[in-house]
Amino acid sequence: MSPAPPLLHAILQRRSRERFDPVRPLPEPHLLSLLEAARLAPSSYNLQPWRFLWTMRGDPDFAEVLRALDPGNASWAGDASALVIGTFTRAGRRGRPNRWAEHDLGMATAQLVLQAVASGLGAHPMAGFDAERLRASLRIPSDLEPMTVTAIGWPVDESLPPRERLPLERITSRGRWPSGEER
Repeated sequence: MSPAPPLLHAILQRRSRERFDPVRPLPEPHLLSLLEAARLAPSSYNLQPWRFLWTMRGDPDFAEVLRALDPGNASWAGDASALVIGTFTRAGRRGRPNRWAEHDLGMATAQLVLQAVASGLGAHPMAGFDAERLRASLRIPSDLEPMTVTAIGWPVDESLPPRERLPLERITSRGRWPSGEER
């Protein structure tokens, strides 16, 4: 059996950081490059159902997004340089709903996060927020569903525990699902 090719450095380095440099600004072109990486993500039928709103630390809307976060997330996300709200639309082909819209937003968000890591930034996607508060304060249209808020910024060195992940053999199976095995 031949050795496996190495994983991308950005995948190995990715962590959900909770400490960002509260002073160092993020130039807008840096953030736009992350959004460009998200734009280029694959999507079912190339529908690209994701829509991103973003705000930079110091913008009035940054404070609005912070107020919509769960208290635990808000306690550290205020030091991020930018907050990116990931939304999706269910509008699909031929008037049918797109049942893969959330998956596609996840793909776009993953590319945004990996581009951030490859650029020396930290990124932390969050699910802990009040979607209706975001909808109201940022005037998000009713056909868009807020799904994530990603904090992005320059990471502060922090000692992070090793990542805990299920072993590969527990989450994969070649061919048929093994009978009688819990996954």
